Amino acid sequence: MTPPDAPVDAPIDDENADHYWFARHSKSIIFLIGILSIVGIWEALSLPVAVFPTTNFPRVIIGVDNGVMPIEQMEVSITRPLEEAVRSVPGIENVRSVTSRGSAEIDLAFNWGSNMLETLQMVDASIPPCRSARTGSTSPASRSSATA
Repeated sequence: MTPPDAPVDAPIDDENADHYWFARHSKSIIFLIGILSIVGIWEALSLPVAVFPTTNFPRVIIGVDNGVMPIEQMEVSITRPLEEAVRSVPGIENVRSVTSRGSAEIDLAFNWGSNMLETLQMVDASIPPCRSARTGSTSPASRSSATA
């Protein structure tokens, strides 16, 4: 047995050896974490990030506003003639419409791979024959949802 006032050179157990290593290198570990955080923030702010890829959806939406015209009259005088006129556009797959009091929305779905700029121009060109048949302040507006 060693006397109580003698210096103790006790061996370090294996369980506490890791703890002592972290204690000895705490400043360098904190420095490394700080540098990595700064680099991470810099990269997060400087890299261009796109959440969704650019996709061209083959879809055109025609919106019509006509004040407070009743639904039945709106459907007969505006929605159906517009639907029939745009069905002549080549490449169309589906025509859906929603008519409410004083407004109508016509959703046109086209084949994938369609050139949407040309398709939008063809849709716009098919609408004027219907404009002469409509009365009042009806103004259809078509837009492509090609890039969403």
